[in-house]
Amino acid sequence: MNDQAIQAAFLQQLPEDVRQLERAWNALHTSSAWGEADRAGMIQATHRLAGVALTVGYSRIGHAARQVETYLHRPNFGDRCTCQQLVADLFTAIETRAYDGASAQARQVGQALKNVSSLHEARSSSLIYLIDDDPLLIDTLAAQMRYFGYSIQTFTRLDALHAALQHTLPAAILMDILFPKGELAGSESIQMLQGAYHQQLPVFFSRRVTMSPPGYTRSGLAASTTL
Repeated sequence: MNDQAIQAAFLQQLPEDVRQLERAWNALHTSSAWGEADRAGMIQATHRLAGVALTVGYSRIGHAARQVETYLHRPNFGDRCTCQQLVADLFTAIETRAYDGASAQARQVGQALKNVSSLHEARSSSLIYLIDDDPLLIDTLAAQMRYFGYSIQTFTRLDALHAALQHTLPAAILMDILFPKGELAGSESIQMLQGAYHQQLPVFFSRRVTMSPPGYTRSGLAASTTL
């Protein structure tokens, strides 16, 4: 999928993303407490929009969404006026729909997908299995990948991935290398699967980077490795 097609797909999906954002903001804005549970919907909406917008080259929208998300993650949140201004800035950025060209993140994802493409052609499949134990991160990364024309099936548990592989082998597997079972759980699981299927499974490991403030993480494909 070329840049113009990716932009068109983003702009086609954007109205629905805006509706989700508006619903989340209205629910938060009318809440009296603005507690952690109240902010969760807005955090999810801005997290997804930021990830996709930055990936496909709409950096003004992406950075504005990220500012709202980061502010809502603050443990001592309390300044509603500042939050309202950040949200207003986000909707202004959405209205401009300014395209800034491929970002560094887009180039990283694009390079990883370029590597997957050769495997995809060999298997005559556009199916990619994506696995991460964080539901929010996996939803964002799946949305990014779909803009490149791939069919994504997501998993949050290794055993669910194992079960799916018994029925269908994908063009590639993208997974977080870290899981609650241990730091090497992801790679050890894939090594076991390689032996079980007696063939090379194309696997790309993603890395998760934790940033300030606490609770904010992002997933990247720049350091992916194939087994």
